[in-house]
Amino acid sequence: MWKHSIAVVVFAAAMPAFAADGAVPEGETIVTKRCTACHDMARLKKIAARTPEADRAARWEKFLPTHNVGDAGQRKVVIEYLLTATK
Repeated sequence: MWKHSIAVVVFAAAMPAFAADGAVPEGETIVTKRCTACHDMARLKKIAARTPEADRAARWEKFLPTHNVGDAGQRKVVIEYLLTATK
């Protein structure tokens, strides 16, 4: 039983932070705090538009560590947010 509980906790921690109560998703919060000081959403959409949609996640993964999002967990939620927000 305890193994099941650990698996549930690990799975929940790995899930993107999307709040059902109307709170701002973690990826959006990070982008607002760390990215939009220099790059507004219009700029981020232009960056995304230069890359085929299938390659965008890889491009963000390469780009973000050099732009103040070095933590892998934070990059994951930021990339999920950016893929949605820059369509």
